[in-house]
Amino acid sequence: LDSRLESYVGLEPSRSAAAFVNKAVESVPSLAEKAKVHVGTATDVGQIGNLHPDLVVLNSVIQYFPSSEYLAEVADTLVHLPDVKRIFFGDVRSQATNEHFLAARAVRTLGENATKNDVRQKMA
Repeated sequence: LDSRLESYVGLEPSRSAAAFVNKAVESVPSLAEKAKVHVGTATDVGQIGNLHPDLVVLNSVIQYFPSSEYLAEVADTLVHLPDVKRIFFGDVRSQATNEHFLAARAVRTLGENATKNDVRQKMA
């Protein structure tokens, strides 16, 4: 992270992963007071006190959100946060290629002896 960073706030559902990142951040003096990862899920963003981001980044993890309604809830919370000027959706797979991706992942996971039925079940 660059010296121009004013602040970074992250959310991570794993307590141990959040602790690991926070410990790493604290070991870099220029970041220690600027960055923090909170334990929680995306829908908890509205519960973080004194949060005033001008930029919010939603990366590829949104592809694994449980539903489109969940994503809509997160987006709705973000647009109502004070000072948010931009929401960036990055590194998100195209819906047009999603079925191909799921099939390729299923075949890779199941191995070369997978049947059509095995692949269909894995994709479901």
